[in-house]
Amino acid sequence: IGPKPPHNYQRQTPFEMLCFTLASWWQVSKLLFSDQYSSALYFGYPSALVGWFYGWKVPYVVALRGADVPGYNPKFSAYYRLIKPMVALSWKKAKQVVANSQWLADLAGNTAQVPIKIIPNGVDANLFRSVNETRKFKTFTVTAGGTIPGPKKGLEYLLEGFASFHQQHPQTELLLFGEGSLNEKLKEQAQQLGVEDAVKFAGQITHQQLAQQLPRCHVFCLPSLAEGMSNAMLEAAACGLPIIATDVGGAKEVVDGNGIIVKTKNSNEIAQALKKIYADEQLRLRMSKKSREKAEKMGWGEVGGEYLSLLEAS
Repeated sequence: IGPKPPHNYQRQTPFEMLCFTLASWWQVSKLLFSDQYSSALYFGYPSALVGWFYGWKVPYVVALRGADVPGYNPKFSAYYRLIKPMVALSWKKAKQVVANSQWLADLAGNTAQVPIKIIPNGVDANLFRSVNETRKFKTFTVTAGGTIPGPKKGLEYLLEGFASFHQQHPQTELLLFGEGSLNEKLKEQAQQLGVEDAVKFAGQITHQQLAQQLPRCHVFCLPSLAEGMSNAMLEAAACGLPIIATDVGGAKEVVDGNGIIVKTKNSNEIAQALKKIYADEQLRLRMSKKSREKAEKMGWGEVGGEYLSLLEAS
């Protein structure tokens, strides 16, 4: 458990991104003009602007993560329209553009018609590991894993779905980790739904603590409204948890026989999915095994190797 961060690290203002871009310009120039590097990797906007500026010196690859793609968050539609020409310019000059899911690649296609390669996010499958059933929490526990409670994660629908599920199965809990902009609202919602005693807010924990607690849960649920590819979902898969997720981002690239895809903003489907997994232990065990198998194929060694091959070819 750690102190509440003094700054909202989940979201950056346009001014903060501008400051980051200007500050990184000098640092990147020192690295690139040292003649030690033959290629570079940048995340999307605004980092790729620096890559575009120095593209004549060192070829570069752009890795898209989510919010750096125009259209990802409708709330910032006006801002996206402003930066779209610069974003497209930086992508077109790149040797390769990479997205972490097909969903994100399709969205990126609305900004620039460039070839986009899919390389999913990776997971530390050695740190996040499954445990046998005897080490699970005694109470059937639902979790959103390492998800930071923010406006795009849809956790309010998870709370509603869990409340409906909990009414029929009172020996259940919802365990939420992390500190985010919606923590207080979620706590108020839990009280309004009458499940405040069954919803546990664990607060901020370290990555190592999460790796110890996550595999003790029984099912992972993330009803995101938008996503590139959820790291929290990959960590849950590595821990052998059945997964309930909405069809956004790379969900269908992770959920294949190891969970249930539900509609966005649909708490009823979440409740039904929880009931199905809760009621069938054998189904839960099969999903658990498949989750772990899926995650083992998405380790950082495999993902890093794909990026390394791209950079070597640049």
